[in-house]
This record gives sequence, structure tokens and C-alpha cells, in this order.
Amino acid sequence: TAAAEVAAEVGGSEWLGTVINLCNSHWVSAVIDVKGREVVVYDSLPGGEDPEIKLAVQRVILLCDAVVNKQAAAPCWVHHEWKVTTSAGPIQPDGHSCGVFAVAHVVCALSGYPLSSVCPRADLLRLAFIHHVLSRGRQYKSARLALAGPSQAGTSRLRGGDRTV
Repeated sequence: TAAAEVAAEVGGSEWLGTVINLCNSHWVSAVIDVKGREVVVYDSLPGGEDPEIKLAVQRVILLCDAVVNKQAAAPCWVHHEWKVTTSAGPIQPDGHSCGVFAVAHVVCALSGYPLSSVCPRADLLRLAFIHHVLSRGRQYKSARLALAGPSQAGTSRLRGGDRTV
């Protein structure tokens, strides 16, 4: 199962963080204290009982059980009791920054910063991401040209709308 694959990757980690997509329209996050058997869920647009969040938490708990069972080298599946709490934090000011707030929750929780002390800026994160993707594209292009050798480096060709010089 996917949970077993993730559990194998986790190894002996005592803390986990994840962002969770709900119905392709909203992001929430969960931080897991493996030793303390606690799952802390954060939603930057809190309000009411959302059945999608409940389902997502159930899936996170299955993942948590898989991690604990893998760490304990349990010979069979064992269900553990998990305390589920919600984290208070900043409320997003718009309808499209939930992913940034979810990531901020995970980063703050795992690095020891209070979420209330940060003000996630979606636009800045998006610009940083675009910069990262574009700069990696340039590095990839340079590496590709270096591997092609000197005979290809000085030539230009059109291929699929991409001009390489």
C-alpha cells in the first residue's frame, strides 16, 4: 500500500509533516508526533465540520499506524490510538493561499517556530517557485549542452518550438 511505502521512507523519524489536498480545491496540513501518538491538523479556513477533513485525518492515521508498525517491526498490522487536535493559526486573507499556509504550518511546526509569528505571503512563494523552476531549466540546458559535446555546442536547431544555441 501507499502507506507502507511512505513508512519505509520515513525510517526512524519522530516527527512527520504533510500537506493534504481536499477535493482538488483546498489544502490543509498535519504534523505528526510519532512517539507522542498525536496528529495536529491545521486549516487556514476553519469553520464547521468538514467531512473531507475527517476522511483525510483517517487516512493520515492509517499512515501513522504504518509508520509505527514499520518502526517497531511489527509482524502484523496493529492499530494505535492517536490523539487528533487542531492547530489555531493565521486565517488566510483570500481564497487561494491555503497551500502556502498549509506548508507554513508544517515548516513552522517542524522547525520550532510558532505559526502565529509568521505571515505567509503566497505571491512571494509563487515567485520564488517560478524562479527556482526557471533557474533549474537553465542548469538543465547547460548540462545537456555540455553532455552533447563541442560538436553540438555551437550549432543551433529548432526542435518542438525550442531553439537551442
